[in-house]
Amino acid sequence: MAVSAPPVALAFVAGADRSIDLNVTLAADVPRGGVFSVDTAGARLPAGVTLSANGVLWVPATTPLGVTNGLIFNYTVA
Repeated sequence: MAVSAPPVALAFVAGADRSIDLNVTLAADVPRGGVFSVDTAGARLPAGVTLSANGVLWVPATTPLGVTNGLIFNYTVA
């Protein structure tokens, strides 16, 4: 089952490592334990930024300043 959610803006502080658990963005009725990914139909993550399958978005302090629009995160539960 693929889950769709409304757009959410994420902001980060320049020069600081930051991780965000995308599980907190899931609606209460969405089953946990699924797999997160970045949809190839949208923008790519900036260089150095990673998304783990369990939903942790990691942005290292060394990530260049900028804006990325159009990212699409997928969440799939079996």
